[in-house]
Amino acid sequence: MIHDCWRPYWKFQFEAHGLCCAHILRELQGVIDNNPKQEWAELMIWLLCKMKSTKKKLMDIAVWRIRCRDKENC
Repeated sequence: MIHDCWRPYWKFQFEAHGLCCAHILRELQGVIDNNPKQEWAELMIWLLCKMKSTKKKLMDIAVWRIRCRDKENC
């Protein structure tokens, strides 16, 4: 279950919990705003955004391959 870290969610019995990336980014921005010396937070934001863009590129390639696998001119 993906959620925003609201305490009651942790009581649900799921195999795995995941945190919403938008909320993680917001928390990281809070770290930066409240303690600018915490440079790791900016790096983590960069990493999360890079992972998101890489996933999108890979998904686009996968979709293209699926669409073209039965066509000769792709």
